Amino acid sequence: MYSIRMLVLYKRLNLIKFISLTFGLFIGIILFARVAFELSFDTHYKESDRLFSIYCDYTIGGKKGTPVPVVYSPLPAAMMEKFPDEIESATVIFNWGKCNIYEGNRRFENLGLIFADTLFFHTMGLDLLKGDARDLNTLNAVFISASLAKQLYGDNDPVGKVLDMNKNMHSVVKGVFRDIPENSSFRYDLIGAFIGVRAELGREGGWKGDDSYRGYVRFRHAGDAERVESRLPEFTKSYLGEYDESIGLFHEYLFRSVTGIYKSNKDVKRMTGIMSLLGVIILLVAALNYILISLSSMPARVRMIGIYKCNGASGLDIFNLFMLEAAILLLISVACMILIMVNLRGVIEDMIGVSLTSLFTWNTLWLPLLMVFLLFLAVAVFPAILFSRIPVNQVFRRHKENKRSWKRPLLFVQVTSVCFVFGFLCVIILQYKQLLNRNLGYNPTHVFFTVKNWDESDMGISNFKRELLQLPVVESVGTSLSNITNGYSGSSVINNSGYELFTAQWNMVDTDYVPAMKIRLKEGRNFLVSGEILVNEKLVSLMNWNDGVLGKQLKGKSFEYGTIVGVMEDFPIHSAYTEVKPVIYQGVEEMNSGVVTLRLVDSKPQTVGKVNKKIAEIYPQEDMRLTSLKKVLEKQYDSVRKFRNSVFAATLSVLLITLMGLLGYVNDEIRRRSKEIAIRKINGATSWDILHLIITHIASYAIPAVLVGVGLSYYLGQQWLGQFEEKIELNIALFCLIGLGTLLLLVISVVWKSTVFR
Repeated sequence: MYSIRMLVLYKRLNLIKFISLTFGLFIGIILFARVAFELSFDTHYKESDRLFSIYCDYTIGGKKGTPVPVVYSPLPAAMMEKFPDEIESATVIFNWGKCNIYEGNRRFENLGLIFADTLFFHTMGLDLLKGDARDLNTLNAVFISASLAKQLYGDNDPVGKVLDMNKNMHSVVKGVFRDIPENSSFRYDLIGAFIGVRAELGREGGWKGDDSYRGYVRFRHAGDAERVESRLPEFTKSYLGEYDESIGLFHEYLFRSVTGIYKSNKDVKRMTGIMSLLGVIILLVAALNYILISLSSMPARVRMIGIYKCNGASGLDIFNLFMLEAAILLLISVACMILIMVNLRGVIEDMIGVSLTSLFTWNTLWLPLLMVFLLFLAVAVFPAILFSRIPVNQVFRRHKENKRSWKRPLLFVQVTSVCFVFGFLCVIILQYKQLLNRNLGYNPTHVFFTVKNWDESDMGISNFKRELLQLPVVESVGTSLSNITNGYSGSSVINNSGYELFTAQWNMVDTDYVPAMKIRLKEGRNFLVSGEILVNEKLVSLMNWNDGVLGKQLKGKSFEYGTIVGVMEDFPIHSAYTEVKPVIYQGVEEMNSGVVTLRLVDSKPQTVGKVNKKIAEIYPQEDMRLTSLKKVLEKQYDSVRKFRNSVFAATLSVLLITLMGLLGYVNDEIRRRSKEIAIRKINGATSWDILHLIITHIASYAIPAVLVGVGLSYYLGQQWLGQFEEKIELNIALFCLIGLGTLLLLVISVVWKSTVFR
């Protein structure tokens, strides 16, 4: 009862404590829950310690590359046959990517589709809720996730139902599998039969051909992976031959545990480290503010504590009273935090990119609960110890608080934290702006695209383009095999001796594509006829041509690309996370399948709607809707946007908590030094003299704190920018402005509080 009475008696101070704890917990717990979520990735597979992904380490042109998870389609089965005592099962997967499906008149967009063989479920350790895995050997068979089955058919049995994928692939539902959780690095909603990769998609597998597949193996024992890997060189030679230096290409395979791939990624480690640091800072600032306010109330509470001790209370009793007081406040703050999360669920999920139901599970709750417990110890134990040690004779004398040394370190940490998170936020904002507005080498404004596979019954590409160009809202139309941002084929470039120099990114485009995209040429011209090619600056630099580029022939491993007629300015074909790659654009006079790219007069919904309507009239049985290239580019950096929003929320929380602590400190200082201030005024000091006195006192620790905060934000900003190939340059002037801005904010707060107090 005493603790509750004290909470009511000192309601103003306890309200500040409550706000500090609630804001600190709200942002801090979300950050730590996200860290635990990241650490739990890919643990949903049964006996995941025995599941491994097959990686290929290519040696091209004598240079060893970075291992990538790609295999030839026959490789997993060949491994299982070669090592039956160690490998329990193996599966091969083709990742189609995103697709749209139709069930009646309903359309479901952006669903993940893969193709797998009959050993998929056993190898991956996933639950098949309905159906027989052997049906993955049936053409047009498809298995769907439980949540998708619920969306499509409710409580009805989905097995036997027919689905249309992209309006041109008719599949029969053969089974239902348990949903792939959000903390999985490989997610999908539909699984098609692997034999459909060749029959429906026209892809040819085999050795030394198409290597765009994924392979997984399940060992009988986790330790078998190392033993089998040591024997893989001999296995590889039997299928791919010896390393021939004259060719310059060599494959080397290795295994990686699925549970460690995501967590070992350096970018994931960097982000979890940064989020952990931000979470610690927020909770630390909230705890320090609580302690600061608690100790500021000491002059008002010592006499009451002395009276309690005179009436028989021990130091342990006082200690328990303050521990209970902190526990009650913390519980109320946790309850309010949960209420805020429930009411702001949509905002939070957009900010962190994860649903709250996935963020807070039994596998991830351990870290948030641990942080709450540590926060309780921080805010409860230290004040409880100090108050329990107050001697009983304080009841007979007036308590004087002559020391303020304990306050300065607390405020130093808070000011450092404000400057640090504010500086780091500025780095993220500037980098995000740079990513969205950087020079791409082409103009994506008002550009839209759709995908079309033509057959003999079609009107033909020329007629289709002519129909589109009749619309006044369409400026130009071009066609390519792959979109400008992804889907390129890796294709080898060789010298005259047949030696493989490097792998280039190859795309086939028609003669209208380059003008439609407004790709900038450094020299030469656009291709006019088939057999002419364009290359980028990166490829030219790798070829080391010193006698000019135009007119040269470029050769591949199995064919000649053609004659170079122009050099394109370098442009990213993936994102700013990856380095610029050598690119080949092979020109053809007319395409008969691929990506149709349109440049419109504007991006208004009405304009896009007119074009979609026209396409639907031409191809009513096809799923061809325009996609904005600008939005695709922005989506590449959606994680940066979400991280920026998270840091922005963290900055606001730290700033609010620190300002409450600073204003309380100023109020306490003025009260403590009221006699000194009165004497100074009697002797002629003005209000501005008193303000100068207080500001000078605060500046003595605020300036060093700002310097430390600026240094930390610069260092962490550099670490965070390390994930980008294209990034902003950090300069001293920016961080000087951040430091001055932080000091100015502190001065304004002090002046305002001093004026109010006066």
